[in-house]
Amino acid sequence: FMAANLTNNLSSMDKLTFFMEECKRMGLKVLGPEVNESKMKFSVNKKGEIRFGLAAIKGVGEGAVDVMVKEREENGVFADIFDFMRRVNLRAVNKKTVENLALAGAFDNMGIADRAVFFHIEGFGKPPFLDHLVKYGQSVQEARDSSQNSLFGDQSDELEIAPPPLPKTEAWHVLEKLEKEKEVVGIYLSGHPLDDYRSEMQNFRFVNAEMLKDVSSFKNSGDQKSGGIVTAVQHRMSKAGKPYGQFVFEDFSGSHEMRIFSETYMKFKHLLEQGSIIYMNWKAREDFRDRTRFEPDILRIGLLTELKDKYTQVTFSVNENQLEESLIARMKVLFDENPGKCKLRIQLISRDPMLTISLQSGNIRIEPNPEMLAEVSKLTGMEYQLN
Repeated sequence: FMAANLTNNLSSMDKLTFFMEECKRMGLKVLGPEVNESKMKFSVNKKGEIRFGLAAIKGVGEGAVDVMVKEREENGVFADIFDFMRRVNLRAVNKKTVENLALAGAFDNMGIADRAVFFHIEGFGKPPFLDHLVKYGQSVQEARDSSQNSLFGDQSDELEIAPPPLPKTEAWHVLEKLEKEKEVVGIYLSGHPLDDYRSEMQNFRFVNAEMLKDVSSFKNSGDQKSGGIVTAVQHRMSKAGKPYGQFVFEDFSGSHEMRIFSETYMKFKHLLEQGSIIYMNWKAREDFRDRTRFEPDILRIGLLTELKDKYTQVTFSVNENQLEESLIARMKVLFDENPGKCKLRIQLISRDPMLTISLQSGNIRIEPNPEMLAEVSKLTGMEYQLN
C-alpha cells in the first residue's frame, strides 16, 4: 500500500517526502534504487522492505529499465559492475543512464567502494573512470556480436578483453553524495543532511516546513523556531531600493520559502548560502499586502550546530508510581557517563493529588547528547525537556 502511495506521488516532492517520513514512522524501510532488485516503480522485496523504482531516476527511461530487468530475470543477478557492463544492451542503457544510476546509488552493492570511483579522473585531460567502463562494455559486446556472426562462433576475443582496474580515490563527503542523489532523484535517499540534528530539532520543538503552510495558527504563540538546510537563495532589491533575501529551506517534512528584510537581512545574509544548515527565530505577523494572511517575521538566524551549545538545563520528569531503585540506579549511570555543562532538574509528578515537586541538582552537570536521550526515552515513565 505504501509502495503504491509513493509511486502515485512521484511528481510531487513534498508528498513523496511526507510518505517517506510516514514509512519511517511506521517502521517500514524505504531502500534506494538497486539494479539487482529494483523494478520499474516502487516495489516490495521478500523482506517486506520498499525498494525505490529505477524509472524514478532522472535520465533513466522505461526502455532502459525494461532492458536491465529482463536481463536480470533471464540470466541472473549482476555479479559486479563489470558483469553489468558486459550484459546490458548499451544502446538502450547509455552512458548518461549509467552515470545517473551511479549517482542515485543503484550500484552501491556491486563491489564499488564509493560512488566517487565512477567519476575519478587519473590526470588532466583524461576521461573519468565511467568512460572506461562504458568503453569496456562496448568492446565486449562488439566482440560478442562479431563472434556470433562468424562461421566458427569463436568467443576468445571477448574473453581476452580485460576490465579496467578500479581506481583508488577519496570518498565523497556525505553532503556531496546526498546532494548528487537529490539532483537525479529529487529527494535525499541514503540519508538526510539533517540526520545529525534530529535531536535538536525535536527537543527545541521546531515548527516544520509543513506546519508553516498555515502561519496564522501561530499568530498568538510568540517566538517560534524553524530550521533546516538552505536549498535555494536569492539576494534581491525591492522597488524602494532596499535589499532583502528570499530563500528556501528544507527539513524532514518538506520545504518552505522564506523572506527576510531590512536590518535583519543585512545582519544574517552571510548565513544564507545554499547548503547552509540553519535555524531561525521568528514570529507570525500580518502580511503587508494582505492583512488576512500571516507570514513568518524572521528575528534571528543561526547555524544549527550552535544549538547544541545553547542547552542550559535538562529537566527529567517521572511519575511517582514509576520511581523505583532500578530506575534511579540507571539514571545515575547515565549521568556519570555523560558529564557536561547543563544543569540538571528532576520533577516528581503525583497524579492523586496532582502535585509536582521540582528538585534542582547542586553539583551534577550533564551533556544531553542524542545517545543519552535515546536511552532515557527507553525508560518507563521517564520524560525529558531541554531548555
